[in-house]
Amino acid sequence: MTAQENTVAALGEALADLAALLHPTEVAGPVEPVCERCLGMGWLRLGVADVHDPDFGRLVLCPCQRDVVIARRTLRFLATVPPRLLHGDRSSYERAGGTDLAAWELVEGWVREQR
Repeated sequence: MTAQENTVAALGEALADLAALLHPTEVAGPVEPVCERCLGMGWLRLGVADVHDPDFGRLVLCPCQRDVVIARRTLRFLATVPPRLLHGDRSSYERAGGTDLAAWELVEGWVREQR
């Protein structure tokens, strides 16, 4: 087999793998129930009939996505925390003082709002 034939064969296998990923023939494991409000889309459209209303057509996040959003925000925040403070508690932030403590208090307030 020539190098060109090997490349074509490898490309064919890659395309077959990609097709299997995009169009699975069988379901792997149990299917999670779909939200009845958003039908699994994660978004809801506000029920505004007036086309001149600023909220007409506006999408809002479905409540079923609350935990997902909180997890994403938490990960985004943790990516900005200095490594020396990542596993600390409030006392380690108080010892650091300044902007570190202010950041702790800001996040602490934000987390309380999300509950």
